Amino acid sequence: MIHGFNIIARGTAFTSVSTNIINHTEKEMSEEKIFSSDNSSISYETKHQLSNSSLVAFNDPTNGKYAIVSLEKSTLSMLKSHFGESDFYRRDDGITRLDNKAEAYVSGWFGDIAYKRNFLSADSNNDGLLSDGEYGNTKNSFSIIGGISNDNKSLYENITDTYIGGSEGSKFKTYRENNHAQSIDDELNKTLSINTDMDNEISLKEAYSADSSGNYEKVIYRHAKEMIPQALKDAMMMEKLKKLEEHNNEKIRAMAKLLLEKGDIEKISSSEKELLTDELLVVKEDGSNMTKVMNDKLDEMLKIEKYTEYL
Repeated sequence: MIHGFNIIARGTAFTSVSTNIINHTEKEMSEEKIFSSDNSSISYETKHQLSNSSLVAFNDPTNGKYAIVSLEKSTLSMLKSHFGESDFYRRDDGITRLDNKAEAYVSGWFGDIAYKRNFLSADSNNDGLLSDGEYGNTKNSFSIIGGISNDNKSLYENITDTYIGGSEGSKFKTYRENNHAQSIDDELNKTLSINTDMDNEISLKEAYSADSSGNYEKVIYRHAKEMIPQALKDAMMMEKLKKLEEHNNEKIRAMAKLLLEKGDIEKISSSEKELLTDELLVVKEDGSNMTKVMNDKLDEMLKIEKYTEYL
């Protein structure tokens, strides 16, 4: 909850490619010939190893060839903790060969990023890195619709379309804002790190956790301030005025009620009108705006009483 709002995120941003679980024997893995003179058995090999990482090999789910990526040591540690050490075979050349469920999991997400999100073909000069222009050709984003609930208590965002490019999206860069992926390896590590339940889907909550704040609620609130500034401001004001109605000063309560009723004098009682005699007289004599007079007077009284938390 942020500033009194419940924050709601719905939808699935990305889904991994379906894979088969294959339990290789240690003998099979030790005898594998990953590299050849023409590297025809490799579908992807990182050209820019990430810092503090290890090279990892597994089968590409789309063609059965080998993919060799760099996984950060923190990512590897997380995977080993979840799947167990037996799914990670250390080859003589120093590469970690994934096996069994760990291979299926990582391979599925590699397939999603390389092919469904278009990372492999977006790298048009095949240098292993994605320039701003090349990243625009990936499908690493999604469209959202957001708003504020009818009771003004919740902010929400729902995913409406997935696997879209930056130029096709909504006015917001909805994933990895201001920090787009630099390579397949970069995005694979990010995807694995935010997929906290280790399943085959990245939810909107998980996708927004890739933001620098690491918090989906802050992302949605930031979007709300840009998308619906007046509605958000009105909702916050309503919440403050409702709190002020509970104030022990009867005049403050009367002003708050009148503001909640949008200045309609007929909606308050005769005793409340009597409390606001001076303010109503100002409105009557010089034609001042009712809500402005009430807001100004309320502001003045609250400052005197040091109730600045309501301002």
